[in-house]
Amino acid sequence: MKIMTTDLQPLKGTKGEIPVDLLVPPSPKLWETTPGNLITYTDVVSDPMDPSGQLKVPNPLTVTVDALRLAKEQKGLLSAAHALLGQMYDEKKQPTGKPAYVFGGEAAQHGDQSLPVLLINAGNAGFDVMQPSGNHIDLARCADDAAYCDWVKQVHVSSGIPLLSVSVHMDGYFLFSVTHVKRARAIWGQKFEGTDEQLQELLLHRMAKILIGAARLGVRVLHLFFGQPGEVPYYGWPFHEKNGANVAAMRQRFYDIMNRLLPLAKLLGIYLCHEIHFGTIALNADDYIFVWKQLGCPDNLCLGFDPSHFWHGEPWWVALDKLRAAGIKVVVAHFKQAVLLDGRPTLGLDHDDRRRGMMFSSLDATSGIVDMNLYAGQLTLPGTGLAEFWHQVCNLPIPGYAEAEDPHWNTWDILVRGVGYLQRTIGPMRLAQAHFTEAMALKA
Repeated sequence: MKIMTTDLQPLKGTKGEIPVDLLVPPSPKLWETTPGNLITYTDVVSDPMDPSGQLKVPNPLTVTVDALRLAKEQKGLLSAAHALLGQMYDEKKQPTGKPAYVFGGEAAQHGDQSLPVLLINAGNAGFDVMQPSGNHIDLARCADDAAYCDWVKQVHVSSGIPLLSVSVHMDGYFLFSVTHVKRARAIWGQKFEGTDEQLQELLLHRMAKILIGAARLGVRVLHLFFGQPGEVPYYGWPFHEKNGANVAAMRQRFYDIMNRLLPLAKLLGIYLCHEIHFGTIALNADDYIFVWKQLGCPDNLCLGFDPSHFWHGEPWWVALDKLRAAGIKVVVAHFKQAVLLDGRPTLGLDHDDRRRGMMFSSLDATSGIVDMNLYAGQLTLPGTGLAEFWHQVCNLPIPGYAEAEDPHWNTWDILVRGVGYLQRTIGPMRLAQAHFTEAMALKA
């Protein structure tokens, strides 16, 4: 049963219970006055919110980090996850025989639920993991508010659902697009009286705060995407200007933004995992490889892989082969089915989301075009990065997140059905079975 309201009663679930005092965040408490502060701002810059440019604020892009305290926070988050999910290797580094994956949901489409309600609902639905979004955890607030940061941790522990990664899709979209894309500005919805340059800096500062907040929680994986370089068509290269002007602009904008964020992410031990559609919602692997190399092949600029985001005549497995060969690692993955609607093109020009040519929610649909067994197997191949990070670095099963993006059936029930399907079909897969699946597919 899905819970929507609490009426200030404890939230009791099958995997945990959240007491009344954790149902809402506490009053703020600044990190500067809190023992255990592991990140310190080192200089000041002009406040992007001040049109005059005279006011100063701490610069979130230049910080010092207590490496030992940071490692302690990261280890603490993993220890909490080990207690709930088990470990892939024992103390003697021998395999425990656990399945390769555990499954849960991606929460970006379920922002109507508070964090406590979301996690209790996830546990009641039988999920092992849940990927909260910026609708549920304000990571920028975690950067400065120690009490809120502690609340996020306590809610996860009480719910019985581990905190492993956070989706910050909309903040990435705003960072990339708000200054020059009308639709993005309208969705952002905030009043701003400064220049576009100040607005861009404001959004960059927020993303830097998001990285700092994630580090304070011990979170190492952020799942995000970027928007468009300008008012370009939403779906596909065939409708862009000739000579690749929009593609070049998209690549350059991504480079300029990431070039400023990556050093901070590296310092904080955070992996920035982009879905492959920072330009026009769906784009191809070649663009990501180009910019990744231009940025110097950073090992913390990774992928949040999603099989539905390759709409340019390049199947997901072809793109994955390219990305793997280039050396770009997959660190987080969405699982979803792609269902073609009769009479509608795969590439849709209509901006009405209900008229898109593809739907992505029913994992158990008979008309689906993604082989989930093959998909799960491909993602565990050596060199892909997913198994290496979660099994070896974190000593955890891989968290697989089902995502419901159907504009008609974007409901909790659809997500629950998808996670259940994954648990039944992919859940028993061991790593050797995953490799065997891939080997047989290649042989065939």
